Amino acid sequence: HTAMAIGMPVPGEMGREVTHAVTAVSTSRHLTSEMEQAMKDLGVNFVVPVEAYKEAGFVLSTFAGHDDLFRGTPLSCVMRNCGRIWKNSSGSADTYHLSHPVEVLRTFISHNWSVGRFQKYIALCLHFNLGIAAAAALSATVVLTLLHILGVIPCYEDKVIGGPHGPAPSGWAVRVIVPFIFVIAFFFGREIVSFIGFKGPDVFLDKVCIHQTDIAIQQQGILRLGAFLNYSDEMLVLYTNIYLRKLWTIFEVAAFLVLRPRYKMKVVPVNMAMLYIGAICFTCTGPLNVVVCRAYDLQDLLGVALTLVYNVIYIFILRRWRRDRQAIQDMIQAFSVHSALCAVESDRPIVCSNIVTLMKAHELVRADADDTETLEEFDKLVRSDLPQAFEKSFGKYLTFSYRQVLLRAFFASMTMGIDSLGGLGEADSTLQARQLIASALNNLSWGLLVVPTLMATQELLASCKLHLSGWKDLAIAVCIMLFSCWAVPLLQVFDYMLEEAAESNAWMAALIALNLVSMTMGSVFMTRLFR
Repeated sequence: HTAMAIGMPVPGEMGREVTHAVTAVSTSRHLTSEMEQAMKDLGVNFVVPVEAYKEAGFVLSTFAGHDDLFRGTPLSCVMRNCGRIWKNSSGSADTYHLSHPVEVLRTFISHNWSVGRFQKYIALCLHFNLGIAAAAALSATVVLTLLHILGVIPCYEDKVIGGPHGPAPSGWAVRVIVPFIFVIAFFFGREIVSFIGFKGPDVFLDKVCIHQTDIAIQQQGILRLGAFLNYSDEMLVLYTNIYLRKLWTIFEVAAFLVLRPRYKMKVVPVNMAMLYIGAICFTCTGPLNVVVCRAYDLQDLLGVALTLVYNVIYIFILRRWRRDRQAIQDMIQAFSVHSALCAVESDRPIVCSNIVTLMKAHELVRADADDTETLEEFDKLVRSDLPQAFEKSFGKYLTFSYRQVLLRAFFASMTMGIDSLGGLGEADSTLQARQLIASALNNLSWGLLVVPTLMATQELLASCKLHLSGWKDLAIAVCIMLFSCWAVPLLQVFDYMLEEAAESNAWMAALIALNLVSMTMGSVFMTRLFR
């Protein structure tokens, strides 16, 4: 009678298919493996047809008849006031009204509320604001360089560029001002563009898009989490070490792996995001030190010392990230839905039964497989497919993409070369103009090839001896920094080429050729080395 009541076909004398009440299987699937076993003990044997699970899966993955539940919120709302909405999970009718009915979602944001607000906000900035920040930095670079050339912004006398021929005029605004513009755009870019009417794409945030006080609407929204995922262009995972330990985020992963292509999942570990923006901020201080040292006739030794200290700190933190990365891989390989934590234990059978329904609806397991076997197959699916999504998001060997590395190289080296071009407006001889152009080419090739190679070397070496801790770990970081000093003799070679190119057409041609090689190597080799 239980089977017939929910629309299951039962063989024998009771063998008749009841109506499409099989949708009850999709909502709560009260007919769990325990009830199935109890009915088998009574001598009633049956197999739920695949069509029943497909219909149940259809309910879980669509908004058919409930289009008003499909809601999104503008990205600017999620990013407003440094992500104020991420402060806690408490919602109200007011927060629900921050969302509106939509036809498609750009991003489904998957996260855990137990993670701090600012950690998640920095990860969101890396994913959504990095492009805006890079565009703002490049635009400001062009404007400031033109202002230097036109004489609107005065230059300073740089003794290093001039070498033995005396000081040469050089710009400074790109190194000093652009980093601040980048940081402001990185953290507040979405808010700034929202002031001119661009609210950004619609995204899903559970606190806003699912009613938090009306229980009936809330349950309907939670039931259709799979539908939200199915109609989202991408899934953004704000990953921490507890993400795969929480049952509801596991269900979101399950729904996405079943319903959507793997490459649509973007994973941003919050620790990686904090490492990257920290590295950018430290990198910006290098050229800034050079401006101060050269403008006030201080020794470059100060800048070198600060750079060495920064590199030790960066490598030390990088090693912590590599440990976190290894822990992520280990956690995926040991994944089991049965070990997941659930704040409300009564939710566990609902989530597990929904996972079973999706797996069978898409024929990823046999139709006659019991719940235990189906969940084991889901565990295998996570262990095999999730590493691919993670690798796509933060690389197989190296964490950051080549574009992200180039952005760091831009602040580490290229800004100095661009500032050299700013001195062309005050150059009083052909010799000085050649010196400035040679300096720009020098720093460009350094940033395109040497700096990315140096960063790759540091990260690969940072993966060694990760089991060490304390002073031994710090000693390893110092050793990696010292090994990175292979770039110092190369720097002397570049300086020599700079001096010669100022007077020799042959050396200038060699410097131009080096830049062409650097760009070719960057576009071919570096993009493969990174991601």
